[in-house]
Amino acid sequence: MDPGDRLRWRRLQGHLPHQQHPLTNDNFGRQFFATYCDRCHAAGTRPALNTLALIQANSTAIDSSAAAGASAVNTTMPQGGATPTEAERRQLGEWLACGAR
Repeated sequence: MDPGDRLRWRRLQGHLPHQQHPLTNDNFGRQFFATYCDRCHAAGTRPALNTLALIQANSTAIDSSAAAGASAVNTTMPQGGATPTEAERRQLGEWLACGAR
């Protein structure tokens, strides 16, 4: 399944609409990226994922390498260091599928 299709599929599987989703950048995304991603994807690195806009622009790639959903648990990232639990990967997938707001 194409990663973009996977995000759209998740949206159709009963996830809350964007504006009602309980996961936000403030209560989830910022801490997730600080804990697991910033060591390699901070400002000045490629690809940089240090702002919400950059995360949103790269959401399909992030989903296919680090998130979990109904069809897969992607564990390509992060490489080395602390790694998210499967539950955190599922939260990442839900947050991305709902627009990473």
